[in-house]
Amino acid sequence: MALFSVSFSWNDKADERTLCARLLSQQYRSIPRDDPERASALAAFDYELFRTLISLASNEEMDGTFRTAASRLFWNRNAERWKSLHARETSERLERLLAALEQNAETFREALFAYMHILKRSWL
Repeated sequence: MALFSVSFSWNDKADERTLCARLLSQQYRSIPRDDPERASALAAFDYELFRTLISLASNEEMDGTFRTAASRLFWNRNAERWKSLHARETSERLERLLAALEQNAETFREALFAYMHILKRSWL
């Protein structure tokens, strides 16, 4: 859904996409590194990231489908990717994904797939 939404709106909503990328990057950097709840905060952040990306298509059905799927996957309880074993790789891939939003569609696609791979590997 995120790939479709961003691809669909890549040219038409370039300014909105770029603004989203910058705001999301600021939000990510503002999460305190020494917070004992950092993993949970980062899981909430990547939920917001995907929700924001999907909303770029302005498709209420897709927005609803994402919310339903995320609740069934217990997104808020799956923060393992942000803990020691996967934390560094997850962080690097997320930073690459956020930067790719301001680059080109192919770079974004590759960064999204790389991030989705870490989600798949670390999901409980």
